[in-house]
Amino acid sequence: MAIGAIAAGALALCLTSVGPQDAPLSAYIPFVHEARAFSLEWTHSIEKTQWLEHWEVVAAPQLHLRLLRARIEASGAGMEIPDNAVFRNGGYEYPVNQDLSSVTLSHSPFTAQAKLCVGERCRPLADWLPGLPPIQAVTLSACHAP
Repeated sequence: MAIGAIAAGALALCLTSVGPQDAPLSAYIPFVHEARAFSLEWTHSIEKTQWLEHWEVVAAPQLHLRLLRARIEASGAGMEIPDNAVFRNGGYEYPVNQDLSSVTLSHSPFTAQAKLCVGERCRPLADWLPGLPPIQAVTLSACHAP
């Protein structure tokens, strides 16, 4: 599923998962401007602490994702705040600069749904990937629009 009209081969964020009867689900979100940034907002399932992560799609030397920076409200189980974090506006902000080939998110009715923001478009994860079952993993990766 394409979001908007874009030239084939443009950089995009790809979402993949598995739907009913194990049918593959996929969507891509093309970047229409030079900025290839997106953010993820999610709540830790045990601590109920809000996280905000800022990412970008990187084209060279090969397509990948880069986690630029993060923000967390408080520490807790498995959520240690790094030494370089700065407390600002009710949360700890810190640079990450970690490259990943993909990131996999859990989609479940037992915790608040992650929100994916690309440009001004912020939507729950399932809205970007119609047909997503109530419990499923969703993988984000860098790709080229078909």
